[in-house]
Amino acid sequence: MKDFQKTEIMAMEAVGIRKHVIMDVLQCRYGGYGEVGIIRKDAYNISSRYKRSRIANGDAMTVLGLMQSRQKDDPDFYYDYQMDGDGHLKTMFWCDSQSRMDYQSFGDVVIFDSTYRMNRYKMPFVPFVGMNHHRSTTVFGCGIVSDECVDSYVWMLGAFMKAMCQQKPESIITDVESYPACATRC
Repeated sequence: MKDFQKTEIMAMEAVGIRKHVIMDVLQCRYGGYGEVGIIRKDAYNISSRYKRSRIANGDAMTVLGLMQSRQKDDPDFYYDYQMDGDGHLKTMFWCDSQSRMDYQSFGDVVIFDSTYRMNRYKMPFVPFVGMNHHRSTTVFGCGIVSDECVDSYVWMLGAFMKAMCQQKPESIITDVESYPACATRC
């Protein structure tokens, strides 16, 4: 891959063009797939390396920058976070305007459950979901927590309620038994 192609790919990635579209743009620019000189996987790899290099130092600050950027594009985008004493991200909650509107319409029942440390930071991912009138899953918001203590989940639920203008659901479904650490306060 030539340096100017890497630069083009990174520039398109930086402005939010999706990876599969980047290759389409390159094909149009160079006159076809065979003329580009790289394959789709090469474009995915350079985009992935570029993204990793942007967040390698100061991951939490990078994420907060992305959240601020999303909020500029979508004024109803909401996020809140907590840092620990060492400046590490402790908890974070976010939702976009569509999720907030969906909650207003379909937020009678909220399913609140976490994955078990499925990401590289070993932080549980906490989706808040429900069902719409077509019985399709609707995401109301998402969060991450650094630990599974009661205080972290209390904060997460508080951030969710703040994002949803204190409109309480009729029911919340969760699986507390899966999380023995939830039985203690940190």
